[in-house]
Amino acid sequence: EIAGVEDLGTTGRGNDLQIGTYVEKMFMSELSGNVIDICPVGALTSKPYAFTARPWETRKTESIDVLDAVGSNIVVSTRGGEVMRILPRLHEDINEQWISDKTSSDLRSNYLLNTGIAGIEEADVLLLVGTNPRYEAPLFNARIRKRLSVTKMSLPDGFCPLFQVLAAAKRPVVVVVVGSSCLQSEDGAVIMAAASTIAQNARVSSGAMEIWKVFNVLH
Repeated sequence: EIAGVEDLGTTGRGNDLQIGTYVEKMFMSELSGNVIDICPVGALTSKPYAFTARPWETRKTESIDVLDAVGSNIVVSTRGGEVMRILPRLHEDINEQWISDKTSSDLRSNYLLNTGIAGIEEADVLLLVGTNPRYEAPLFNARIRKRLSVTKMSLPDGFCPLFQVLAAAKRPVVVVVVGSSCLQSEDGAVIMAAASTIAQNARVSSGAMEIWKVFNVLH
């Protein structure tokens, strides 16, 4: 009725009524995420959001989607500075009460400066991978110079002294520059994965609160 596909429907009657892909195929629609919002009993849930937060724990901010030319009205639910989910906001002249799957699911939390520029001043250890912020982000570099001393070193193996420093840090930060030569190379995916692992290990060893974001990407 809304998306123009006949993949989702009901079978049975009364207490035996069930909602599902009764035609034995995947629900192939660019608007499939909306069934989560229209389900009256909460039986259809978002897998990334399930069991991660409760609605009353999140802060809701009204915004406009910029991923398409429609400009859908949305509500962004966040907790501790992290986007938990994106919901449609009623606007009869534009998107009514619907949003596309790209709007609701295309979250790039791994490609953001999650700590924030001011938050860098609170870090006690900062690891820069594949970047020289003096040239690529001068104002960000000014913040770094206010707080940290700079030391150049390589990471040949896990016995590098840096790992000991990260393990002892209370508020570590790992920064990777998206679009730099190291990420554009053939080893870019490996570098990103390694940096993510280092950040995760640093978070665990530091015991930092959830609101403190260890992994960052500097655009």
